[in-house]
Amino acid sequence: MTRTEGLPLAALGLTVTLWASVFPGIRAALEWYTPEHLAVVRNLVAGGAFAVYAAVMRLRPPVVRDFPGILLIGFLGTIQQLALNYGARTVSAGAVSFLVGTVPIFTALLAITFLGERLRVWGWTGILTSFCGIGLLGLAEGEGVRFAPGALFVILASLAESLMIVLMKPYLARYRALPFAAYRSWAAALFLLVYVPGLPEVVQPAPHGPPLTAVYLGIFPLAVANVIWGYVLARTAAASATSFFYAVPALAILIAWCWLGEVPSGLSVIGGIVAILGVMLVNTRARNQT
Repeated sequence: MTRTEGLPLAALGLTVTLWASVFPGIRAALEWYTPEHLAVVRNLVAGGAFAVYAAVMRLRPPVVRDFPGILLIGFLGTIQQLALNYGARTVSAGAVSFLVGTVPIFTALLAITFLGERLRVWGWTGILTSFCGIGLLGLAEGEGVRFAPGALFVILASLAESLMIVLMKPYLARYRALPFAAYRSWAAALFLLVYVPGLPEVVQPAPHGPPLTAVYLGIFPLAVANVIWGYVLARTAAASATSFFYAVPALAILIAWCWLGEVPSGLSVIGGIVAILGVMLVNTRARNQT
């Protein structure tokens, strides 16, 4: 593997790890915050960090003609966060893992349709293999795949994420990853301003744990991971890059074990191994065929 290939791969691995920490983090933060206020705090933290960067680097605004697209991407980011927060309140951990695994499927179909990307036999084989692994994770966690009403919110979050990925691809050919992450962060925060009233009453009496968790979720999985994700997406096919999403539930279970004390079952471990094998299949044999 060359250095040119290795850097995006390492960056993608870090991104997936940070995103995996979102699930236990959301579960911990929702013990105090509402879904709306958690999304607001995360985006205010991320937006503030990007504002410091913009002031220091004298970041220029995006081209006027790109404003509608950036606003749409920000709106989809808002929908994704709110839907995931709502879903996490009522959906079992196994079902969340399974449903989030639909992101690569949605993205592959959208990328083939709108970006002209190709995914051949080994690519689809890898995706289906990983999807089976996610299914095993879903069956292993808690009471199995129990689709509570909130499952529709998780599906909506996955679809919004997929649309956002496909829409971002052309913009990342014109903007560097860090400035574009700032633009989309501010756009998402703009749509969440409606939930700011009442936020002080929630934040002020909160114990130290939930605010620190929300700050972590805003800086690392939201701000830092989105910058790295933009770097990866600018250099990798969307369908191939999102196949790494299948590793997220396996890592999320491991992080939840360390963070929340949720011990994974043997079937969870097997499902995680199968999911990661599918990712490896997509990014070796499928890449060689394209």
